[in-house]
Amino acid sequence: MTDTTEQDLAKLRRQLVRLDDAMSSGVLRVEQADGGGSTVYRDYGEMQLARRDIVGRINALDAKLSGTVRRRARRVVMVGISGF
Repeated sequence: MTDTTEQDLAKLRRQLVRLDDAMSSGVLRVEQADGGGSTVYRDYGEMQLARRDIVGRINALDAKLSGTVRRRARRVVMVGISGF
């Protein structure tokens, strides 16, 4: 049985949460969500590359489902007026 796109997206988001938790705690071993094993990374840089890959795959599936592409803002301009 194949997974639907929504199920794939949910799995990738769970992977991202587990990877983020491991990165924040400094652990280089990440357990799989289904209890089927674990992934051991050599260093933090390798974890960052894996995170970028997962985020890219999440964005691609999200764009496929919604029909729109998310874009990151490169520059934010704020204008304020002082009352003095």
